[in-house]
Amino acid sequence: MRRFFGGVVGKKAKDYSSQTKSGIFAVNEQMILNADNEWAALPGTIEANAFASTAEADSAYNSGTLTSAGLYWFKFSASHIAAQYYYRPISWNYSGTQFGAIRVFKSVSQQAPTENYLNLNIPMDSFISGRLNGSTTGVFGVSAEVDFSTQQLYHSTSGITGTEINKWTDGGSHYNGRKVMLGGSGRHGLYNTGQNPCSWGNASGSVGAGFDGSCGGYPNGLKLGLGDGDAYYNTISGTFEFWVKNV
Repeated sequence: MRRFFGGVVGKKAKDYSSQTKSGIFAVNEQMILNADNEWAALPGTIEANAFASTAEADSAYNSGTLTSAGLYWFKFSASHIAAQYYYRPISWNYSGTQFGAIRVFKSVSQQAPTENYLNLNIPMDSFISGRLNGSTTGVFGVSAEVDFSTQQLYHSTSGITGTEINKWTDGGSHYNGRKVMLGGSGRHGLYNTGQNPCSWGNASGSVGAGFDGSCGGYPNGLKLGLGDGDAYYNTISGTFEFWVKNV
């Protein structure tokens, strides 16, 4: 092996002629590859190669092109502005078929969210609201989750009722709320079907923004917690995350 013009000459990778070049190339080889437009960025790593859905990211993961969780580019539709979201593969398990998800909300109870991607035309076929068990993202101590019979948008809503599921791989204790409410105090998370925005007598099964004498404020003062058999939420504390998948 020898060097020249600042490059390294060595054995070419076996996939040298494939779409995604890898290996060590001399400077003049790099110039030729650039001139011939033969370099290809891995899917999701640049805006131009954004994933069109979490299902497309799943395909890249299953093929070995994408190897880990992390920030990736997504462009869901003409009305969605391309952006990076944290993608986690192998999040939902449907009888052995695995699906990944993107994180769309993260906040410590009664604090300003560190992530909040509401009203950005993000489609969702499934939704989960959970309180973390520790500090690892996507690993919940308590969660509630739903599928939708028709695709929805992750937008402000006073109520979309889905089908209760229990398929998140690290869901912790399962709550059975199946009414998604988003974008307001006392309406940001999953609720039972008898709950309305900051209005209920029984909060059983709910995971998200609740009530302890007040419903707080959206988005920076949400009373994120867990509902039980009366109007008051218990355990108004912890870090909460929402995730969605789309196909």
